[in-house]
Amino acid sequence: DIMVEIQGWDRVSIHPDVGQAVDDTLRGRALTVETRWLDDAGEVKIEKVAPVTATRKTTDKKPPVRESTRQKLFLFGVNRGRFEQASREMQLGVDIVDSLKEANLFVTSKSHYRRKPQKVKDAEVANLPIYVLRSNTPSQIMQFLGSIYRSADVPETGEAPDSFQVALGEAQEAVNLVKNGQGEVELSPQSSYIRRLQHLVAERNQLDSQSTGKEPRRRVRIYQG
Repeated sequence: DIMVEIQGWDRVSIHPDVGQAVDDTLRGRALTVETRWLDDAGEVKIEKVAPVTATRKTTDKKPPVRESTRQKLFLFGVNRGRFEQASREMQLGVDIVDSLKEANLFVTSKSHYRRKPQKVKDAEVANLPIYVLRSNTPSQIMQFLGSIYRSADVPETGEAPDSFQVALGEAQEAVNLVKNGQGEVELSPQSSYIRRLQHLVAERNQLDSQSTGKEPRRRVRIYQG
């Protein structure tokens, strides 16, 4: 639930909201950081540093230009093909780069991060934000991509964050109905990305599912196989 940034043997920074910290970092916003360290007596000291924002006068009243939300990811020890497929299904602007200098986020797996190979050390030295995936599965990759776009206006997908929860809640309700004896349940029409998540809900509950119909009315049907 939180992110701990290791700054030295006896000093760390605490980010209580991982998603917000990632969003702010990728968009160049100042972060409120809580730093903790051990003093000479072995006691924990805590200091919270608020971001310093400079005020700027402006003479025009034109709306600010929206920053590009296209992310540049450096992948290490994770499946590139799955990332590319997930970004296409979610209709997100994601670039996968081959150089740390071009990246604004370093993505790796838990096993690779624990071993601390040279690439991970290089990313830390470059002060590049590091995201560690718990597993190299499509659902984890989609969850990660959704988190780094969570605070944006999500014009690329056309889906509001709340609609994700509603659609997944509908899938879970359908799972419960099928487990209680109903033969099959057809869900509301959704985008390909949300349908993929609904299929995963059925799969986790050992039920079968398939997409039926034509776009934009294509939907998921959940049933007992």
